[in-house]
Amino acid sequence: MSTIIYTTARKNKEETVFNKNHPFIAHLKSRQRLNKRGSSKQTFHIVLDIKGFQDVYKEGDAVAILPQNPKSLLSKLLSLLHATGHEEVKDPKTQTPSSLLSFLQYKTNLSRITPQLLTFLQPFCEKPFDHLLAHDNKQARLDFIQAHDLITCLQELNPTSKIPPQDFITTLAPMLPRFYSIASSPSLYQDELHLLVATFSYPVQEELRAGVGSDFLCHGAEPCTTAIPLYIQPNPNFFLPDDPAIPLIMIGAGTGLAPYRAFLQKRFLDAPTSRQWLFFGERHRAFDFYYEEEILNYCQKNFLQLTTAFSRDQAEKCYVQHQLHAHACELWKWLQEGAILYVCGDAKHMAKDVHDTLTLIAQKEGLLSLKEAQNFLQKLRKEKRYQTDVY
Repeated sequence: MSTIIYTTARKNKEETVFNKNHPFIAHLKSRQRLNKRGSSKQTFHIVLDIKGFQDVYKEGDAVAILPQNPKSLLSKLLSLLHATGHEEVKDPKTQTPSSLLSFLQYKTNLSRITPQLLTFLQPFCEKPFDHLLAHDNKQARLDFIQAHDLITCLQELNPTSKIPPQDFITTLAPMLPRFYSIASSPSLYQDELHLLVATFSYPVQEELRAGVGSDFLCHGAEPCTTAIPLYIQPNPNFFLPDDPAIPLIMIGAGTGLAPYRAFLQKRFLDAPTSRQWLFFGERHRAFDFYYEEEILNYCQKNFLQLTTAFSRDQAEKCYVQHQLHAHACELWKWLQEGAILYVCGDAKHMAKDVHDTLTLIAQKEGLLSLKEAQNFLQKLRKEKRYQTDVY
């Protein structure tokens, strides 16, 4: 059985050439669950061995991981296709030969289906589904596509004859990279790359699916042996200032802590007398305080000012935006002294709530109108003093 071969190339030492088509092959060095017993979450500290990786990256950048689909789903998929997995196919884009199993494992997004797949499957299925292909029934087709992944689609349509593997793979959605904020400074860890990854699951029909990237890193990859293709995704809008005298205000929840760990490592190495203020939120202090010992050590050395918001440790939930409001006066003072604001984490709720709170703080502490407060925050953005890394 052939396997997918990732090729790597470099023109010279200074040039970054690792990318989606030519990734660097890293390996898992260690993996540790950071939640203590009693937590309902599974969040892991992942250490990748990147010895030999010479591409330049900085604190605030992300890494793109090209994951593998789990063997349990692949076995189910091959059964539905009436295939062994040994069938030879060629990548439609690169014409690289591999086994069908390898292509499905490395190159295919199993979590979504395409309209082209539905059209292709029709001749191989006894159960009619013309209504999904009708030009005047676009909404039904979209609803079906959104409600199914590749496996549940095949389960429902039930192809009864063997599907030509080469034609089949041309209708599939491609595996997409998963992006993670780097949780370590290259100045401190030259041959390692650290990640802070939380697992998650979601329902598809009556089945529960694990997120492919997080499941691969947190459960699927084997230490030292599993190939983990990766490349750097620069983040030009989330970076440390060159001047270590500039104070930092770092706001994040959950895995949004990741880039701040890299920031703190770099600043402590270069400027141990600089000023940092971290607002960190999670569910329970006793269970979900990631890198607690490391962070408290910075506090004991008067390097870091820490404000936490553990939402479920009291009757009334407390989030980072509530702590920002509670420290509005001091926060405004830091901003007037030239501090840079960073926000990392959930875009839909946390980042929006934080922005709304910052607007209120500017109104209250700066005696600004709503429009003036909005303009103030916009000015900070233009000056790169209000940086966000949200997802």
